[in-house]
Amino acid sequence: MEGGAIITHDDELARRAHLLCNFGISGVDRIDGIGINAKLNEFSAAMGLCILDNISNILEERAEIAHRYTSSLKDYLDLQQPETDSQLNNSYYPVALRDEQQLLQVRTALNLRNINPRRYFYPSLDTLEYLQPQPVQPVSRALSERVLCLPIYPGLQKADQALVIRTLIETCSLSDASQQADAIAWVG
Repeated sequence: MEGGAIITHDDELARRAHLLCNFGISGVDRIDGIGINAKLNEFSAAMGLCILDNISNILEERAEIAHRYTSSLKDYLDLQQPETDSQLNNSYYPVALRDEQQLLQVRTALNLRNINPRRYFYPSLDTLEYLQPQPVQPVSRALSERVLCLPIYPGLQKADQALVIRTLIETCSLSDASQQADAIAWVG
């Protein structure tokens, strides 16, 4: 195994090195600078090679999980159809909620059940200080505040996925038919 370390008594240098090795992400929903994914070591790469023989099964399972989300939430989602020539890889399952307040309520409700959805597209890149000045991108900002990615991974148990779905529906109070049409929209 190869590896490396940075040893310093300079707290600022340690903070910057950590940011560089973690996509510039400094905390939940916060990006403070440009970074790279420097976390893949040789062991992780070897594990990746080990799953190649099983990749078809992994992709199939992810597609089944995505299908269960779609079929369970179809009455509550405004589905966006993928382009006819696109290939879905089901690497994530994003939903766009009514507004950021609803997103935060859903995320909190899921977190309380030890379910950790992610905001992969937040914050909008035009808001990052290190990329300024940037023209305001209202569509990007609006979506970044509303899009939450639901858990999707091989081994996600049906009961756990059902809890995600039930929590999402209950939190959004989607029982009122007039709210159903605009409460959630799928972004894919």
